[in-house]
Amino acid sequence: MAQSPPRRRIVGIAALGLAGALAAGAIAIPTFVEPRVLKVPLTAGSVSEATGFATMVDVATLVRDRTLATHRVPVRATQMISVIEPSDDTIMTIQTAHRMSRADIDSPTDSTITAAVTQITVDRRTGYPVPGRDAKIFSKHDAPATTHTIDGLSFKFPFGTKTHTYRFFDHTAHNSYSMEFQGVDTVEGIEVYRFRSETPQVRIGEPLSLPAEYFGGSKGDTREVSRYYHATREFRVEPLTGMIVDARQTARQYVAAAPDSETRVTLIDVDAGWSEATRTAQFDDARRARAMIQWGLHRSPWLGWLLAATMLGIGVAALRNRSGSAPEGPVRR
Repeated sequence: MAQSPPRRRIVGIAALGLAGALAAGAIAIPTFVEPRVLKVPLTAGSVSEATGFATMVDVATLVRDRTLATHRVPVRATQMISVIEPSDDTIMTIQTAHRMSRADIDSPTDSTITAAVTQITVDRRTGYPVPGRDAKIFSKHDAPATTHTIDGLSFKFPFGTKTHTYRFFDHTAHNSYSMEFQGVDTVEGIEVYRFRSETPQVRIGEPLSLPAEYFGGSKGDTREVSRYYHATREFRVEPLTGMIVDARQTARQYVAAAPDSETRVTLIDVDAGWSEATRTAQFDDARRARAMIQWGLHRSPWLGWLLAATMLGIGVAALRNRSGSAPEGPVRR
């Protein structure tokens, strides 16, 4: 049975009202909702593990006038990320604990090669350090933290990562360097961006006094030398979330009188990449976060516009039918 004119009018007005509400929601999601929702959660945290091999020389053996290089040492680099105070609606403080250890030694104390803790306060949306808040780096358990002003990313890329160069923080060099876009790869049907960063030869730590014969001097003399560091790292990044889904690094530390000196002693030369378990876990997390962003923030506005157009059509049709219907006359017998 056909609807009566008053009922058509009610349906038409309700449909137009719903169309307006859906259109407003479609506008509000990218304009107002997305900037407030698209943030790194305060519950963020992860543990990543990289494995590889290294060539190592113990500094203590140099002091005793002999070098003892160990080749193809299995190493494990772990990184634990957690959120600490101060953190609020707009900022979060990321604590990153780094430890490189020998995988062939069970004792935590004896196996540790390097260890440090970094605390950086970042913007929850962009991932960049908050201006005016220096990073703290704890590199010795019995010494206070050193403070550093940094300008680079430290644990993830921004939401909606672009194909351009970013600045990324090197926790060993205590400085940020260019992370350049290299290309696009496909992992399980999802495009990921490949980035590469190179840390130039930089001096780290305090000067050392070592036998001069290793550095072109006479036997029996000592020479003050410095520790230098150089690294290359490659990341694969899921661009919608900015999450790193794979990482590999080669790093080298050596002692020399100058960074470009030909007489040098390599302390550690390591090549390590994320383990299969870490890559799988990071990629699964990125895929879930990507799906939530796609459906919740990117596709829902289009669905809202589609429903709004449908309601608008229903409303116009209902009101048009009402206005076009002929008035009923008296019934004649």
